[in-house]
Formats: sequence, C-alpha cells, structure tokens
Amino acid sequence: SLGLSETEDKTDSYINGIFSSIFDTKRNNASLMSNLVLFDRDVFTLGFDYQNDEVESSTVYTETNRETYSVFSQYLLNISKHNLELNARYDYNEGVKDAFTGALGYAYQLEDNLKFFVSYGTAFKLPSFNELYFPGFGEPTLKPEESATFEAGLRGDKENTDWSLTFFSTKIDELIGFDSSFNQLNVDKASIRGFEFELSQKLTNNWILGIDLSTISPINESTGLNDGNLLARRPETSGRLELDYVTEGWSVGTALVHAGTRYDDAGNTKKLKSFKTLDLKAQYELSKELLLQGRIENLFDSEYETAQFYNQPGRGFFLTLRYNVN
Repeated sequence: SLGLSETEDKTDSYINGIFSSIFDTKRNNASLMSNLVLFDRDVFTLGFDYQNDEVESSTVYTETNRETYSVFSQYLLNISKHNLELNARYDYNEGVKDAFTGALGYAYQLEDNLKFFVSYGTAFKLPSFNELYFPGFGEPTLKPEESATFEAGLRGDKENTDWSLTFFSTKIDELIGFDSSFNQLNVDKASIRGFEFELSQKLTNNWILGIDLSTISPINESTGLNDGNLLARRPETSGRLELDYVTEGWSVGTALVHAGTRYDDAGNTKKLKSFKTLDLKAQYELSKELLLQGRIENLFDSEYETAQFYNQPGRGFFLTLRYNVN
C-alpha cells in the first residue's frame, strides 16, 4: 500500500490593516507498506516512511527544511490461544536526533469470549516547525519528546456485544507543552495514567449503541514549581456516546461528546470549563461504488474553548462524495 499526503498551515498577519508578516509551514508525507503472510498463520509487515517539513516566513530561521526517513517492521504471531506482536522502528532525522523505538504485545484467550492483553512500547516525537518557530508561540530550542507506555486489559465479545477495559501508564521525558504565558517548552518529566472503557452494543437488528469513556491522571513530575500539578489542557474525564440506525443502503446516527474541566496553564491557575457537543451524521449508498455522506458538527452551536481565549468552531456542515473501486 502507498500513501501520500500534504498539510499546509499559512498565516498572514496585519496590524491596523497593514501587512505585517507571513508564516507558512508545509508537511509532505509518503509511506510504503507491505504485508507478507507466513505459515498460513502469521503476518510480517515491512514499511518505509518519508516526511519533509518546510517553513517560509518573513522572519529568517537557521533551519527552514527538515527531512525524516523511517523504516519499520511488525510481526504478528498466532498460536492456539496465544497472540504475540513485535514492532520495531528507526527514524533518521537530518540535524536532529535519530531514534529507535519498539513495542512488545501479548494476548491470551482466557475463554471463548474473553481475552487478556498486555503490552509495552516506546515512542519518539519531533517538535513541529509550528512548535519551534510560530511567532509569539514557538521555541526554537525545543527538544524531541520520548515516552514509554505500559497497558493491560480485557476484551470481550458475545453475540451482539463487544467491549474492552484498558489500564495504561505512560512516562514521558521532555514532554512538549506550555508555560503560564502560553509559550512552548519541554516538561522534563510527566506521567499519564488512566482507564478506558469501550462498548459496542447491538440493540436490535438496526440500532447500535457505542460508548467510549476515559479517566486519566496527567501529572507534571518535573522538579520545581509545578511539580505535582496537572498537565495543561488535558481533561481528567472524557467520553463519547453514539447511537446509529443502520440498514442496507443507508444509515443515520448521532454522537454526544463530553470533555471535563482542565487547566490552561502549568501553574493550574486558569481553569477551562467542561463542555458537551452533539453531532449528527448520515450516509446513503448511491451505487456499489458511490457513497454520499453528510454530517453536522456541534448541532446546538455550543460555545467552548480547548485553550483559553481560542473559541472553537460553532455549528459546521460537511458533505462528502466517496468513490471506491473494488
């Protein structure tokens, strides 16, 4: 499989109607991946990623282009009631820090309808050019973020019900975050622990209920003034409730989204209110290849902020025509 994408963020600034500055970042991605079935049982995956970041600005920066080359592999082993997953990845970054990351996962079928799973993995994240350079916001000295995550849980399925309960614990070094003045910085050490519950319940032949709930404890563990505080802009509780009516050829549904209170700053002095939004969606199969999809986000035009003084979009209408060739 081959994937190509491009993302651009362009900002033109004016003061009293007079052009002041330009800041334009662009990211191009390409990925190539292949799966190979071994022993009629296992799956070996090999892939390659390429990413190119560019910045164009009226301010001159020492670094305006960055390329990242990555190679990754995965092996899925299935023997009787045992499932094993091995992952490895290497990222080569021009002029920054190269990284080797990986993961190990194991699952055991306790009963026909119940599975136990456990995993441990590491991750690496480069700061984006926006996080490095954006005027009044970026910090050119930001370091890459590194993390390690452990998770364990249970997953079940029976007749019309699928569910999972997961505990996770993530330790992060040099977390890319914010200070009390909304400037980018690295949080030396942080941890995020919590539980997530997911449920998909078929109520009738056509009605399907979906629930996704999470509760987390995002803690700043750096030595200093903010030690023990909650990490900024991370709600401790969040959830999503979906109800869909699905039939042959068309479907309609609704989703209620909730995000709890959280702090906007590292010092935990600026509190943001919790919010809820309601979305609607529908799709109609015009033919085997052609699908018409529509959705209304934030139906009741709720006013809320995920960052202080930055209002989120109100009611939005979206229409998509999707064409698939089999």
